[in-house]
Amino acid sequence: MTEIRPPNIFVHAQKELSQDAMICYLLEWAASKYRALDASLSDTGRRLVQALLGKHGASLSEEVKTVEVRKQDHRIDVLACINGSHILLIEDKTGGKQRGDQLRRYYNAVRDGKTGLKTPRSTDPDRIFTIFLKTGNYTRTDRASVENTELDGTSRRYRFFDRGDLLEVLSGYQGDDRITTDYRDYLQEREDRTQSYRTWQRSDRENWSWESWEGFYRHLEERLPNAGWGYVPNQSGGFLGLWWHWLDLTENGPAPADGFLQVEAKLWNPTSQHLCFKVGARGGGREAQVSLKPAWHQRLMDAGGAELQRPRRLGLGNTMTLAIWSGDWISFRSDGSVDLDATIRHLRHAESLWDAAVRSRQ
Repeated sequence: MTEIRPPNIFVHAQKELSQDAMICYLLEWAASKYRALDASLSDTGRRLVQALLGKHGASLSEEVKTVEVRKQDHRIDVLACINGSHILLIEDKTGGKQRGDQLRRYYNAVRDGKTGLKTPRSTDPDRIFTIFLKTGNYTRTDRASVENTELDGTSRRYRFFDRGDLLEVLSGYQGDDRITTDYRDYLQEREDRTQSYRTWQRSDRENWSWESWEGFYRHLEERLPNAGWGYVPNQSGGFLGLWWHWLDLTENGPAPADGFLQVEAKLWNPTSQHLCFKVGARGGGREAQVSLKPAWHQRLMDAGGAELQRPRRLGLGNTMTLAIWSGDWISFRSDGSVDLDATIRHLRHAESLWDAAVRSRQ
């Protein structure tokens, strides 16, 4: 008999404001005065406080007596002052990225005493613990961009706190508060979908989810140097792309250019998930594009032989696809399950073909 699962509010409340409210809710429960109402939930709130501070190598040695929480103060998603001494500044994201200089502005507002927190007019930077909390999937570059943001007057930076960190905190909750269990279950389901690429089957390829592809790209990103990934919009509906293996083609080609490899996956169409050999012109306009296209196309085809094929359309542009991997670049075992290690070997071999084209002379 199929298990009937109750509705989960967070399936419908996926916006960042809903997540802001959940984080505020958990932080407020950390105060010791609520422990008599739900000890497990209060302990979970305290674990969250300690986990957030722990990202900065800090901790609370005493019990959490007071928690002052403010939401959207100076557009800061979540502000919390713990025991009147530790200020948590949390920028909360579900799927978005940082915008402009928002992270510096938020920090400056707290440091300069401009928020409504019951703290002195100016705040010691050592009391401010900045957190970038994100429950959606992210790239290595996204994380580095956040954690490399310099803040005036302190050596401290924003620290990433992701879905895995939240699940670790929530895993210890043993109570029956429906809001908390719904939130934990919702995050776990997202994590499970992201990790489901590990059990992909060739026969079910058209049903591989967006989040499983993101998980797959995150796996490849860790194993391929200088890789990045993201959604690329275009007139034909866009694709989820992965790019890596950057090459300077200037010395060996007719015009300044960069070569690289790129996976272009239209997730809803298994026949349009290609491993592409790309070239990008460094200026020079149409004249440079015209000279680059035939030269590098032919050198790639000579290097790859039957392993590469001509793209359906060999057009001109600042970035051009000059060759495509023949056959499937994702490897499967005899039982139809995905073989991640063999897939990496395919991609490494593709790198060697680009390298051979660069070494060749015409």
